[in-house]
Amino acid sequence: MNIFSGLFPVYFGQFYFEFEVDAGWDGDLSSCFKNHTNGLCGTSVNGVAFFITGLHIGNITLSVNTHDRKPLLIESAEEIVEASIHIPDSGVVLKDWNAQIVKNIELPAGCYRIRYSATNFREAENFDKYSEEEIERGDIECYTIDLWPANYLQDEILKVTREAAKYWHNGAKNGYR
Repeated sequence: MNIFSGLFPVYFGQFYFEFEVDAGWDGDLSSCFKNHTNGLCGTSVNGVAFFITGLHIGNITLSVNTHDRKPLLIESAEEIVEASIHIPDSGVVLKDWNAQIVKNIELPAGCYRIRYSATNFREAENFDKYSEEEIERGDIECYTIDLWPANYLQDEILKVTREAAKYWHNGAKNGYR
């Protein structure tokens, strides 16, 4: 089931799921990726999923979907990672960096798997190729989040193609030192 589909603003190359209003998260990127191998979807802090985008500031195309079971991979995606989260009774809120867009996502409490897929990761930062208007249209970088009930598993990188994504994965592995 599609929960959200459309343009979504990103600032500082990030957006979030928040699961609890009082998660106690201070915005620290490195804490979200502690003990992770992937650097694009960090779920190490209770109550938060931290998503990294290639675009620093502008619009992306984002789709958020829920499934009853593990979905097929998006073959055209160039970057694919998975991580596990626990969603409390309070549900999930999709938020941009400064909380201008807030979308409630109704899911039953429980353990879920997140698959975060990206196409054209960091491509919109190619200012010699794209105009500001093209970047604002949000159709250069496309991201999909799929959620389904699943037992907890360690995060994993399923597909990586671009140097910018490799940079973020290496940052997570090295604790952003």
